Amino acid sequence: MRELTEKDIDIEEELIINDDGVSVNAYLGTYFEPNDVLGTDIDDSGDEFVNLYADYNSESSELTMSYYVVKRDKEYSRPYNPSESEKEMIRNLMETACQRQVGCSLDEFVQNCNESEEITLGGM
Repeated sequence: MRELTEKDIDIEEELIINDDGVSVNAYLGTYFEPNDVLGTDIDDSGDEFVNLYADYNSESSELTMSYYVVKRDKEYSRPYNPSESEKEMIRNLMETACQRQVGCSLDEFVQNCNESEEITLGGM
């Protein structure tokens, strides 16, 4: 298996705050052969596919990843253990996407969302 590169992925959708209130989730568009990178056994019929996700924890600055496989007869998820260089690259992609989408860093995004929720809840 080989490492992911910037040519292999991008942030395709809006970043979202997870229910824990401290981590940001990103759906990663994939432009690579999943069997070569993830070790899956996806066929190329178009009926099977993989969704890749990254979660950045603003408290610990940790990045974790998982992938979700959809096959004709089953669906399952697995953790993906990125290398340190992959983690850095994906954090950078998430930071860039966050700046583009909401005009702030990932940490500021989490803080701003939590403050907005507190204001909304406090005003009820």
